[in-house]
Amino acid sequence: MESGTVTVEYDGELLKSSAIDAEGTFLVSFRVPVSRHGDHVMIISDGLNTKDMTFTVESEAPAAPDLLLGTPIVVKEGTEILLDWEEVIDKSMPVNYTMQLAQDAGFSEKSLLLEKTGLTESEYQIDSGTIRLLRPRRSYYWRLRAVDSASNSGEWTRAAEIKIAPVSTMPAWLMYTLAVLGALFIIFVWYMIHRAEKRTGKQKEVM
Repeated sequence: MESGTVTVEYDGELLKSSAIDAEGTFLVSFRVPVSRHGDHVMIISDGLNTKDMTFTVESEAPAAPDLLLGTPIVVKEGTEILLDWEEVIDKSMPVNYTMQLAQDAGFSEKSLLLEKTGLTESEYQIDSGTIRLLRPRRSYYWRLRAVDSASNSGEWTRAAEIKIAPVSTMPAWLMYTLAVLGALFIIFVWYMIHRAEKRTGKQKEVM
């Protein structure tokens, strides 16, 4: 026969309730909600008796992600850019990521072009709107850090460089013509040098 109900509160919010049997025993199982690192108050009560407990969420920051792309990344103007990194494993899963893209490696506030928080995948494709801001013959920089479910923020990765290469506007026929002219010029120079060497040799024979 039930003789009451026990409730469990976590930081002032009802987490779970369970019936108390005739012998005054109860069993409550629950999953601790995603919480910020540090101490949290748990209150267990049957309406007459109350027990306060402290639940501590770990405060160890996750490791910095390992970037899977070499640096610099060289891409043509206007093309898609996919950033990729190794998934971070932490005590407080799941882990999300914060990514920044800037005009300089110091990531000053004025130089920031893009900041994305709460990324759940270990890759990110830069949107087309941001890509249109990237100018050819310039370098840009990106970095990221991991944030675990206890709101512990890890260290930023190193600044990784992205170089934007201009799209060639030279027509194919012109490139072919220049290549042929270059080859003819090299042959001409070789011929003149060879001819000069022959003349020098003949002069030595006459002497």
